[in-house]
Amino acid sequence: MKNTKKTKRTLQFFAAWDYEFEEQEFNRMSEQGWQLVSGGSFTQKYEYDDSVIYRYQLDYNNDVKDMARYDETFRDAGWERVNSNFNGWHIFRKVYDKSLPDEEYEIYTDEQSRVEMLKRWRRVCYIGFGMVLINFGNALRILDTSDAGFIGVGLMLACGMTFGMLIAGVLNINRMIDGRKNTRP
Repeated sequence: MKNTKKTKRTLQFFAAWDYEFEEQEFNRMSEQGWQLVSGGSFTQKYEYDDSVIYRYQLDYNNDVKDMARYDETFRDAGWERVNSNFNGWHIFRKVYDKSLPDEEYEIYTDEQSRVEMLKRWRRVCYIGFGMVLINFGNALRILDTSDAGFIGVGLMLACGMTFGMLIAGVLNINRMIDGRKNTRP
């Protein structure tokens, strides 16, 4: 039975260090006829078109000075930019041809470029650590007041969870930089 719905929105969280899993999800959806129109950390929008299958790749670069040149570089290699997010992630796609090798669908043709991208993201995680520590200090000050209540405790819990996620992220990024697979369960 042919799908009659034209658009679909999904709500799915992808952590930055899970970008490979995000790519796999976009690829899986494309194989089902759902082509990504816009994607982000929490929501994705797809349009139904079963006449084509794409392979998706993500690039993290929060310092693109000339977007036209950036796009041209990818376009020359057969990639189309789907969208970019405020935080520096760019989603690209390329029409899939199963007769071509998998390496044809990698935006990083050399290991050094992939490692540089991962190091850019790791630097952002380190900045996140600083922000969490500042908020942890604020939470301690709130707890020191007589009306601490749930605000201070909630802020402490949020800081702890964010700190834990950042540690997991940096550890996974370091594994990927070292050439080992992401350890997502």
